[in-house]
Amino acid sequence: MTNEHAMHSGLLPLTPAAHRVPVTPKVPEVAPEQRGAVYTPDPVAEAMCRWAIRSPAATVLDPAAGDGVFLRASSRRLEALGAPEPDCFGIDIDAEAAEQSGALHADFFGWHATADHAFDAVLGNPPYVRSHQFPEPSRRLAFAGMRDLGMRPSRLMSTWAPFVALVSARVRPGGRMALVVPEELLTIGYATELRHRLRQRFRALTICIPPRKLFASVQQATVLLLADDSPSCEPGLQVLDYGDLCNGRYEAARPAPVWPWTTKWTHILLSERARRQVEDLVMHLEWRPLSAYARVEVGIVTGNNAYFLLDQRRADGIRRENLVPALSRTHQVPGTFFRQVEFDALTGQDAPMQMLNLQCPPSDLDRGESDYVERGVADGVSGGYKCRNRSPWYAVPSVRRSDAVLFRQSGRFPRIVHLEQPCAVTDTMHRIRWRDGVCGRRVATSFLNVWTLLCAELFGRSYGGGVLELMPSEARNLPVPAPDPEFGELADDVDTMVRSRQFQDVLGVVSEAALRDCAPAEREELCAVLLRLGERRNGYPLRNGG
Repeated sequence: MTNEHAMHSGLLPLTPAAHRVPVTPKVPEVAPEQRGAVYTPDPVAEAMCRWAIRSPAATVLDPAAGDGVFLRASSRRLEALGAPEPDCFGIDIDAEAAEQSGALHADFFGWHATADHAFDAVLGNPPYVRSHQFPEPSRRLAFAGMRDLGMRPSRLMSTWAPFVALVSARVRPGGRMALVVPEELLTIGYATELRHRLRQRFRALTICIPPRKLFASVQQATVLLLADDSPSCEPGLQVLDYGDLCNGRYEAARPAPVWPWTTKWTHILLSERARRQVEDLVMHLEWRPLSAYARVEVGIVTGNNAYFLLDQRRADGIRRENLVPALSRTHQVPGTFFRQVEFDALTGQDAPMQMLNLQCPPSDLDRGESDYVERGVADGVSGGYKCRNRSPWYAVPSVRRSDAVLFRQSGRFPRIVHLEQPCAVTDTMHRIRWRDGVCGRRVATSFLNVWTLLCAELFGRSYGGGVLELMPSEARNLPVPAPDPEFGELADDVDTMVRSRQFQDVLGVVSEAALRDCAPAEREELCAVLLRLGERRNGYPLRNGG
């Protein structure tokens, strides 16, 4: 497409900045799901461009141009400032999108490896592709670029993280960067180093949280990252309301200093008053971490749960000493206490409640076990990634019984469930072993107080679909009250309320016992903060019932 054709068709031509770009490596072929394209509404792009572009002479880069919404908004902004020929340059890996927007058809990571110039303003919406779909040629280029910046990339990274890291290196001293990024930026572990780099690279970082409805088609919550290197800006991390961004009231940004006890920025999701409440409790509430009462570790990775978890019919062919009672689904444990009678009922309903635990060589298997192993080979189970990398392939490692389980992923709130009969637990949940002398039922009950659950929201991680995930290291550090006898007295009532999904009632009862030194109004405020965070994550009310 010629520039003249682009102008007449209402599309943007490549502007002067494009002609300074060196030849880029061959663009890799990528499937649609590997492009991670999420297009930005015009009003959002316009507001971000007004903030980022301050001079008619500014040069602008959009590293993931897509349909050209930021290129168009940037051009209009520059024209409004009096630019005779707006200097905007875009890149996109999708050939059709690049042609339509007038951008350069290139992989940004490949372009970055050969380009050597910077821009006054960088704007855009980096692609969001999960790590397992990150095209390998692009990943290699992205990670090489991060290492050049002194960073240590992780294969857990989705595409947006190296994009943000490398794009930040394309901003001139004194320039600005405005990006639409996943809310994961605030919380995810693999972005810890990126958060540090952004604070080092720019004088001021402002987080703006747009209404969810603006990106309604995207499961993953988004934030607007406004990074400013201007010598005159107020330094530090701050928060700006979306309405203030749209109306140009940039002075309304409020400081939100990073908390010294965590590397995450989840505090940005709280109001100023709620942040002060949390800071006060951290300073004065001397609760011990969960690790003081329990060992928390990932569940058992079998390599194929459908094969290694047996119902009663299949279990009848295996010697009893080679079977371990097992749990594999969170719906199997609906309360805070799992009774033996419930395990027996699930077994009677043909649920797979026994884990195969063959730790002997093939020569020591009996006839029924040999037949079952041969069936696994015939069905291809032995060729699975986990199975083919252990010897013998059917020997599941680390099969130990747990005293309790902790939900790894939660829709509403994380929960500990004490087990009347210790069981093996798959990696859908975390395993818990109580330390000597600890009453597990008391801890499982006390865990459901507002402060522990609020810390889980703040220091866990939120993924698309409203899921809160806690890794073992995060769970171990959660503050919990001492497991005093009062929680044992509440245990049966709390278990009943949890089973009937009376979440607010549980919060009220347990929090009153755990936070006796807090005024009722303060506890209610904290409960309201917790519910708002959960509702933001889920997109629906976290009230009783449902």
